[in-house]
Amino acid sequence: MISAAIILIPLLGAALSIVIFTLYNGISPMPSSKRARQAMIEMLNESSSFSQVKIIHELGSGWGHLSIDLARAFPEKHIVGIENSWIPYLVSKIRAFYVRPPNLSILYKNFWSLHFSEIECLVTYQYRNGMQQIYSKWLKEGRGPLLCVSHVFAIDHLRAANSKQVDDLFSSTVYLYDLFL
Repeated sequence: MISAAIILIPLLGAALSIVIFTLYNGISPMPSSKRARQAMIEMLNESSSFSQVKIIHELGSGWGHLSIDLARAFPEKHIVGIENSWIPYLVSKIRAFYVRPPNLSILYKNFWSLHFSEIECLVTYQYRNGMQQIYSKWLKEGRGPLLCVSHVFAIDHLRAANSKQVDDLFSSTVYLYDLFL
């Protein structure tokens, strides 16, 4: 009975942590499907602005799937995964440790604390309001072009430079925005 409690208590604590951060962030740490991740990588490759990008930020990197795929796909670019929920962050750090892409950094941080003038390319799987907040923050702080790829949620009232319907379980859409001030 005590040995079961030793296992059960940390598991319940981890689950509670995920629930708390889901409520705080407005979205759960749901990974993008493999096909969606492939579509996001393809969209970046197809963008004429992408060749100038040196650093890709994944805002809300969750379990690390997309950050690792980006690091593999673009070894010449630095990938920065940013996650503020400690369980997905730890899992992504462990995954990155075993995969060992030299161009990948996983940070435990709330991406809202970043100044968007530092970001030239971002990829994300945020909720609808989160995408509006990202766009508003870029308008307020951005000082240059921003290449933005979003899985599922579009930026309201803004036409995407490209979008692709993904053949996955949810028939999700991936959007690419090439923003300039």
